[in-house]
Amino acid sequence: MKPASIYQISVQTILWLSLALAIFHGLATYYNLYFFIWWFDIPMHILGGVLVVAVVLAFYEGLCSKAIFQNQKSTAWWVMFAGVLFVGVAWEYFEYMKGITFNTIGSYRIDVLKDISMDMLGGIFSGVCFLRKK
Repeated sequence: MKPASIYQISVQTILWLSLALAIFHGLATYYNLYFFIWWFDIPMHILGGVLVVAVVLAFYEGLCSKAIFQNQKSTAWWVMFAGVLFVGVAWEYFEYMKGITFNTIGSYRIDVLKDISMDMLGGIFSGVCFLRKK
């Protein structure tokens, strides 16, 4: 028998977050909002962090059902942190390799730190929301 879930997450949540991120990013790219609105990437990185945590927790919950982690919230936080950090750094590397590392304020290093910080902020926010008891 599968243990009771400690997470408030569903496939529908992941799909809605993915759709929202895709639509906002598509519109931002099409209308060049990243160039004209200096802060537009901030909510996008926050939303990205939320989405990453939702996906990471979905996989983590699958592992918990196999009694690998036994539904430990402290382990879940470390898994979420590592997941968001990995995806955030990978995204920044992707931007660097594609040559889309423009920024309108400050230096490139500050922009990268800001972006990863916003990813983590979104991850913390969604972690708090998703790790509540049902």
